[in-house]
Amino acid sequence: MKEQAFEQAQVSAVRGLGEKGMGAIFRTLQRLFSKRFIRSAEESADGDKNDAIDAWSFVSPEVRSLDVVVVTSSDLDLRSCASDLRHFARSLTYFADPETAWRWLDGRSGSETILLVDLDAFEDIEEAVEMLLELRKSSPFFTVVMLSSTFDRNDFSDERKAIADCSLRLPTNATTLGISLGAARTNSRARLQGSQDDFHRVL
Repeated sequence: MKEQAFEQAQVSAVRGLGEKGMGAIFRTLQRLFSKRFIRSAEESADGDKNDAIDAWSFVSPEVRSLDVVVVTSSDLDLRSCASDLRHFARSLTYFADPETAWRWLDGRSGSETILLVDLDAFEDIEEAVEMLLELRKSSPFFTVVMLSSTFDRNDFSDERKAIADCSLRLPTNATTLGISLGAARTNSRARLQGSQDDFHRVL
């Protein structure tokens, strides 16, 4: 109970912070809780149902007003992990084929959509990068979480902001995925604000 109260206090603190502060808190939470909290969440998955739900404690309340789109072809663990997002998001949509997903995204504003893109679903990694670059140029308002088994670690920063707002190593889990949604949205807003500031400086 004490541990749960502390975690809830951390989440409440995050909600009251600004863009940079939120990003820092999300990264700190990941470092502090990733091993210990994820282990306890996974152990509880076969036990008390209420304990298992705690794995999603870090999902930002903002997600309830967002559409989540998952692009993955063969990662059943990711599909299973993401499936619980239906309880937290406005909608949850799966695509096995990246090109079909991109056609579905065409014409949408993206301001209320989070993309979870499994790079391993692409036949060619260079093609994946090109598609993400083009999406960022044509539809910058989409928030993108990029996932791959080739990544060395999870990265909640905006280091890869040219193509994604957050990147996760596969396999992942509910806790990490929950944290990534809030971190990606925070990084996306900062990215868009930075682009706007650059535009005003040019003017």
